[in-house]
Amino acid sequence: MKFLRLQLLLAALWVSLAVSAQELRLPQVLSDHAVLQQNASVPVWGWGEPGKTVTVYASWYKQPYTTRVKDDGTWMVTLTTTESKGLKDTHTITVKSGKESISLTDLLFGEVWICSGQSNMEMPVGGWDHQRVNGALETIRDAASTPGIRMFTVARNRADSPQEDCQGAWKTSTPGAVRHFSATAYHFGKTLTEYLPNVPVGLIATDWGGTPIEAWLSLGALEATPGIDLPLAKSQHWYEVHTAQLFNGMIYPLHRFPARGFIWYQGEANLGNARDYAAITVSMVNEWRALWGKADMPYYLVQIAPYSYGDPDGTQLPLLVEQQYRIPSLLPHSGVAATTDIGHRDCIHPPFKQEVGERLAYLALANDYGVPDLPTTPVYQSLTAQEGALRLHFDGISTSGNCFRIHGPQRQLELKGFELAGASREWHAASAAIDWNTNDIVVSCPEVARPVAARYAFHNWPEGANVVTDNGLPLPMFRTDRWAASDTLRILAIGNSFSEDAVENNLWELLDAAGIPAIVANLYIGGCTLERHYNNSVADAPAYRYRKVVNGETREKLGVRLSEALQEEAWTHVSFQQNSGLSGKYETYDPYLTNLIHYVQGFVPAGTVLAFHQTWAYQQGAPHPDFPNYDRSQEKMFRCIGEAVESALKAHPELTLLIPSGPAIQCARATSLGDHLTRDGYHLDYSFGRYTAACTWFAALTGLRAADNPWMPESVDPDTAILCRQAADQAVGASAK
Repeated sequence: MKFLRLQLLLAALWVSLAVSAQELRLPQVLSDHAVLQQNASVPVWGWGEPGKTVTVYASWYKQPYTTRVKDDGTWMVTLTTTESKGLKDTHTITVKSGKESISLTDLLFGEVWICSGQSNMEMPVGGWDHQRVNGALETIRDAASTPGIRMFTVARNRADSPQEDCQGAWKTSTPGAVRHFSATAYHFGKTLTEYLPNVPVGLIATDWGGTPIEAWLSLGALEATPGIDLPLAKSQHWYEVHTAQLFNGMIYPLHRFPARGFIWYQGEANLGNARDYAAITVSMVNEWRALWGKADMPYYLVQIAPYSYGDPDGTQLPLLVEQQYRIPSLLPHSGVAATTDIGHRDCIHPPFKQEVGERLAYLALANDYGVPDLPTTPVYQSLTAQEGALRLHFDGISTSGNCFRIHGPQRQLELKGFELAGASREWHAASAAIDWNTNDIVVSCPEVARPVAARYAFHNWPEGANVVTDNGLPLPMFRTDRWAASDTLRILAIGNSFSEDAVENNLWELLDAAGIPAIVANLYIGGCTLERHYNNSVADAPAYRYRKVVNGETREKLGVRLSEALQEEAWTHVSFQQNSGLSGKYETYDPYLTNLIHYVQGFVPAGTVLAFHQTWAYQQGAPHPDFPNYDRSQEKMFRCIGEAVESALKAHPELTLLIPSGPAIQCARATSLGDHLTRDGYHLDYSFGRYTAACTWFAALTGLRAADNPWMPESVDPDTAILCRQAADQAVGASAK
């Protein structure tokens, strides 16, 4: 025991002596030739002997800053930089403590960007053996033409806990430095300097080839990401690199160094869990923004480029790209640089890094520096059915200045890469033509007389896909359908009498008429709230009437547990909804919706679509006891429900599908049907009321137009059916935007 005490005493003494003997030191990212973010509070920090005074002299300050080294050996002061006055406006920082002194020279004020990802961000200007970057020799030769660019490469470092420092050094733009620096990052910076000629640009490349996104955020942030397959996410790794290790070793050490924003080129390593990519990205970026203390710090990512992955016709890559293009809708101050036209069939590292860097820079220049008239990427918005064709509408395109390219070098372009499918879901190559007047694209195919869905370049290697704007930016790969991978749709509504109205009648028949095998089920408790559903899950209460429609026949069980129903089928879709009277009161949704979602995810397959069912406002004058919550105003109730559901979707990105029955009913009320879609003021009319809701579910689940589905119940006449279908399509179309 005495020996053990002596060992502990000696160990403590050794640690104390080690700290007290610590030399004055700065982090590697604070070194000669650094670019400091202009117009910013810039920490200068480091290590030293506890208790000693540290004085910091900045050439742009008349007075020095003084602080004292803390007991843990760390110290920090904060300086304020001014606006850059150009490349000749260099600065120095000198740090002194006792007899020790460190001087930093040739410092510039400018714009700093963190450049991260896997191998396509890592790939240097000089390329790798057998894999070259286009224009590399000229770029390296002309390095001196970009004196405003300074480069810092973070050395590879995987760590099990957050590190305070990293290895690296700032380099000026010499041929040797440019040759070995990230090509994407360099061309991003080069384009910035061309548009901002007197502003230095500092580029910090922190990347590691082959690594999944899960390595670049903390374990806590990953575990807090809603709606993902967490065990699958945690299993993602690259040889010895595991979850959170690169966040610890290559991101965290930089977080005190102010920067304008982030650029990101990664995703190839996450094809196996593509469904969760957008949600994990949101968690990662929000964590990075919190570390840097800037909630609106811009984040721009690169669409992973087309590559065969051994299966040119496969869809693993476009399914991940689809998630990448969801990110701007989930994450403010973000954008995607399109690469549909600059992939390589047989090399996962395409040589077109200049184009990638330029396209990232266009996003930053337009959004963060106010540069006008830059190229923008067209993005699919919606479709309109025509006789034997689909008319596709796009955002980011106009009839003047940023049009689709119609002419090739010698003749009109023959657009390639489009496919159409009918209700059978069989895809066929299609012809496409650009409408000169609207910039819509009209797609048709003789094999598909009544098309219901289109897609473009939706393969790992989309051979021949060639739609670009006049400015040369490509149309991203996309699809208009939301068809599940399973041959059979398995739909479970966790609801009440309003889901009974919507799904227990007519929905199976509509799906069957479209040739879509389906099982439709409803877990019913009259008037059930999200809070009660959650409490039932906690108690595993046998509280539900469970109705399931299989092959057109309804089966019913009483006293069913939520856990029992969730395990009965491999559900492709599970929906949630609030009690009608509380549906416009968002404060009643959580924590119950959050907890219920997590509970459901513990039972259903990883690919299950989680949906929210937006219910309808009461008929004007309805006798429902909750109607006074909305001043007995249908208009107010409808508006409150919409606002509450919008808040729920923003708070729960794992809810990827909205079923807008409420808006559909409201649209139907605006027709000759009037305010007569309920049977008692709140439950839907047994004929056209329920049919309208079922049509809405059909359109939302399948991506098909209800107007193209011929089935209708006998109790609904053809003219009324048309109005019901149109209301459903109008609501689903609006929700998709």
